[in-house]
Amino acid sequence: MKNFKLIITAFILLLIQTSLGRYIDISGVVPNLILVFVICLAVLEDSFARLAVGSIASGAAAGALGVNSFYYTLIFFTWASMAVYLLPRREIHRNVIFSVMCAAIFSVLFEGLYFAINYTSLVGAGIAANIANIGIAVIYNVVIMLIMYPFMNFFVYRTEKDDVKLKLN
Repeated sequence: MKNFKLIITAFILLLIQTSLGRYIDISGVVPNLILVFVICLAVLEDSFARLAVGSIASGAAAGALGVNSFYYTLIFFTWASMAVYLLPRREIHRNVIFSVMCAAIFSVLFEGLYFAINYTSLVGAGIAANIANIGIAVIYNVVIMLIMYPFMNFFVYRTEKDDVKLKLN
């Protein structure tokens, strides 16, 4: 059931990212919902295999649907999720503050690398404008993480023990 919920969540986020992205932009910056999803998955997931498949599939789908360059998106999303997952689990597992920090850090890295790779095509808009857009993207992704983390924690990663606790209270 958890796999099904993850697939549905990723599919809905991909649809929002690709179809509604132009309507939810701020100053030309669209939130990277799939990057936030992959980071949230890395913080919440217990199974390394499920995380690997989820991050590779999400990166491949985002790249194939034209969110960014296919190989760049695939490699970065997989690397980011593995980096977060391989940190000491006891301190960070299911920690909302850590997930927000990771969303900010990896948003800066993702947008910065995207700017560096596409420097020649983006330089026409001005370097200062592109750096400001990186800041907007980071803030946007952090806000999305603050929305997505409780959603995924409650609807996707809630266990039967949590259901019993909810009924008892």
